[in-house]
Amino acid sequence: MKLNPEVFKTLVVIVAAWFISGCVALQPVPTAARAGDTITLAVGSADGMTTSNTTVEFFAPGVDPDLNPELGTPVPVRNVLRLLPDKTSHAWLARSTSIPRRSSHGAWLSIVVADLPTGLPEGSGTIRVATTSAVAYPRFAATPNGLNIPITILPGTGSPSSFDYSTIDGTSTPGDLTEAESLPHAVIKPEVLPEGSAESESYGAIELDVTVPISNLGGGTVVDRGIAVILDDQPQNISNQTNLIWKRNGNNFNIMLVSPVGMYSYEARISIVPKFPEYYYQISGTPVLNSITYYDLNGVVDTSVPAATISMAP
Repeated sequence: MKLNPEVFKTLVVIVAAWFISGCVALQPVPTAARAGDTITLAVGSADGMTTSNTTVEFFAPGVDPDLNPELGTPVPVRNVLRLLPDKTSHAWLARSTSIPRRSSHGAWLSIVVADLPTGLPEGSGTIRVATTSAVAYPRFAATPNGLNIPITILPGTGSPSSFDYSTIDGTSTPGDLTEAESLPHAVIKPEVLPEGSAESESYGAIELDVTVPISNLGGGTVVDRGIAVILDDQPQNISNQTNLIWKRNGNNFNIMLVSPVGMYSYEARISIVPKFPEYYYQISGTPVLNSITYYDLNGVVDTSVPAATISMAP
């Protein structure tokens, strides 16, 4: 089977971005498109990026975005997705380990899906991505803000991709990328370690006590199977054999991370997610982190550790 050139370029961009630890790709996919077509942008390992705090603009050939920022044409952002490499890959096991150390979050690559507006002038233009202060990036990593991303606008008028796929009966069905986006959830975020600070891998257990009010919109009891308590995907989880167990009493969650060989403090990033709409649940109040306790490999409490916060996401 012959590989489609655009598919090949997509793979090259994504793999290259992973090999440089979640950096920003300096070209869109595809690199040339008609006005009206859908493009994707690899924009680093952003935390908190959503369609509401991310903007994309197109600048016509010959326009300098720095000198004439008012001449940008808004490009609607359809989706913001997180991409993770195969967990048996070198990109996951080795290349992306610096992302959690510098961000206290998983080694994902953020992908922006955007639909070019119609009526754009042909030729070599520029894409600019901007995010608000609500979006955080790893230390010593590139951000898309202020970067010029070249794109060639081809003759003709395209249309947004519906990402059609074939079902088992041969029916063509449009894909819904919103199903690949984060559901509303509470996320516990360990404090990012200051650069140059000693990185300890000596925690045998981390215990968290949190309150997350969850209601059943259909009435009735909230059951555990309708809630997901998810340990953030980090390459360090594998080498440290980090495991998560939890129990719930009403709105109170007791969460325990255990590692037989020692884990890092930043591995304690955890999401509490109501499985909406499979279960008609939602978080109905402000989540509270009551306590977080770190234990060394001998079971002794260690007080010289970073703090953590809990908030709603996305």
